[in-house]
Formats: sequence, structure tokens, C-alpha cells
Amino acid sequence: MLNAELIEKNKQMFISFYNTYIAPRAGQQLLSYLLSTDFFVAPLTRDGILSERGGLCQQALSTFNVLAKEMGGLFKHFTAYSYTSEDGHTTVSNVNMSTIAIVSLLPWIDYIDLFVEDTKNVKSYEQMDIQAALAMNENVRSDNKGQFVWKAETFYKFKNNGMPLGPGVKSLMTIAANGIVLTEDEMLAIRWANNTPQTGAETASYYDAMERSPLLVLTQTAMMRAKYVLGNEKIRKCN
Repeated sequence: MLNAELIEKNKQMFISFYNTYIAPRAGQQLLSYLLSTDFFVAPLTRDGILSERGGLCQQALSTFNVLAKEMGGLFKHFTAYSYTSEDGHTTVSNVNMSTIAIVSLLPWIDYIDLFVEDTKNVKSYEQMDIQAALAMNENVRSDNKGQFVWKAETFYKFKNNGMPLGPGVKSLMTIAANGIVLTEDEMLAIRWANNTPQTGAETASYYDAMERSPLLVLTQTAMMRAKYVLGNEKIRKCN
């Protein structure tokens, strides 16, 4: 569970990474925008992994750490690689820490202002909650599972004011609106790394992008590890 202290620590770490790796190239405008939103306190998902306050920023930092540290050695094999498409277009890419920071920290802009907090009453069978209720002379009930108390629990629901732009598009538009010029590699990684194609046309574009950009492949792998391994509460409890 991410407490207030860790959420603030993650926020300051994100700001530090931004200032070190992104600001020299892109300035402070995008960071100022992020600070004005719920980016640092929003959940990653509505009711899944990292569905908790601060989960979104945690996922961004985990992705950066996996891509920069665990997978960083892979970049030496193609720090300057080229790809020529069927139409003769040649792309040359130089992968550096600025690029790594951009493709790992900024795709999560998609999730800004996506969820809203609410509360609901749920049954708690935890002895600690039951004992606390008894100490306060509150009602303790029973069902076929045993004694329980009603407990308020925070959950998230989707807001209804979002534009249906599709994964990656909101992030790309926001980055561009804040004056940052991306390389083709960076655009492909942000557009597709966190995306599951929904149509035949999207699938074709997705696989074309995968062939064109090894950076996209590595970014997607880092995102998956950050979310389903590092972000998984069951695994976190074992460490």
C-alpha cells in the first residue's frame, strides 16, 4: 500500500528524473502541467494492479527503473540503428537517457483525470476491525463466513468527461502541446507500448511499429514487468 510519505517521495523522484533527463531538452512547461493535474496521486487502474492513490506515478517510475537499469545494457547493441521501410524511408535512432525517460515516464499522461475516488461499504472479517468495533460499542454482525463489521472502502470509477482518443494519443497530443518534439522512435513507443490493438487496421500498424522500433519492444517489455511483477501486490508482499 502506498502511503502519503511514499507518494510524496515518488513525486519528488519523478521531478528529479524529469529535471535531469527531460528538461534540458524540453523545458519545464510539461512538468508544470503535470503538477497541476492528479498525475502524482491518481491510480493506475480502476480496480486492478496499483488501483490505489499514487499508483500511476509508481508505475511510471518502475517502468523507468526497469528500462534504464535492468534493460539498459541491451541498448548498447543498437544505440545507433537504422530501419528502412518499403517506401524507402530510413530512420536512424540514437537511444539515450533522455529518450529512455520520455518513453517510460510520459506515456502515463493518458491516465490523467481518468478516475474519480468514491467510497462504498464492504464487509470486513478482519479481527482487528472487529475488535475495534467492539471497543467502540459498534455493531458486529454475523453471516455464514463468521463475524464481520461494515467498513468504508475507497474505490475508483471512470469519469465520464474523457475524450475517446485511444491509448497513447492523449499522451502524444499533450507532449506536443507543451512544445516537446519527439523522435519517430519515441512517438512509436508512446503510441503503442501500452496498447492492445482493437481492430485489424490497428493490429497491422502495431506490428509494423514493432518491426520498425526495437525501442518500442523494450519499452513494452519494461511496462509489463513494472506492472505485472513489480506492481503486483501479491508479489510485493512476498518481498
